[in-house]
Amino acid sequence: MAIESFDELLAQLRQRPEWRDELRRLVLTDRLLSLPDNVDRFVVGLTELVEAQQATEGRLEALTAHVQTLTQRMDSLAERMDSLAERMESLVEQMSGVATRTDELTGFMIEQRYRQRAHAYFAPIARRIHVLSGDELDALLDNALERGVLQEREAQELRWADAVIQGRRDGDPVYLVIEASAVVDARDVERAASRAALLAMAGVLALPVVAGTTVIPDAFRQARERDVWVVTDGRIEHPGTAA
Repeated sequence: MAIESFDELLAQLRQRPEWRDELRRLVLTDRLLSLPDNVDRFVVGLTELVEAQQATEGRLEALTAHVQTLTQRMDSLAERMDSLAERMESLVEQMSGVATRTDELTGFMIEQRYRQRAHAYFAPIARRIHVLSGDELDALLDNALERGVLQEREAQELRWADAVIQGRRDGDPVYLVIEASAVVDARDVERAASRAALLAMAGVLALPVVAGTTVIPDAFRQARERDVWVVTDGRIEHPGTAA
């Protein structure tokens, strides 16, 4: 069958679909014919990429939220640690205050023990022992102040002695200037020696004495150097004796 015009060709193509497909393959290249499929695959791939990107963004948001939560918890923990540190510092201060008060109380009890039982502890040094009251000590100091042999600051220093004890040694009047501590150290020895020297300026025989439960080695050495008596429970060290 001969086709003599373009209209006849179109009419035949409408009636014969297989001719259209064949004509399409002749007119279009294989690459053009496969373009729709390639576009479809591209769209599918692009869609999958978008979904993967969205999933990644979701995971990043979740990770960010987790990090923020962790940061908040760390901040809260840091605040709690700071609060705990403050409480510990407060507790240390309180314990330090308790220790200070305990030391003061211990020192007071030691001082009172040696004052109340002076006749027993200091009998090897002097006899007929009498612990001076505040008024009796002031009378002795006032006399020295009136004679100008002591200054007021020196008299005040003597008032800080733990005890001043009057007695007799070898028949002569003597005064013991006592520094009492639970643990006797070099400072106690120095105070006893310097205060006894001040009292001696009043024209009396004054002997420096340190008394306590324990005496550290440095205090023993300094006591020998400063001619200070050392009294511990049940033991007397004469100045110059080996400890």
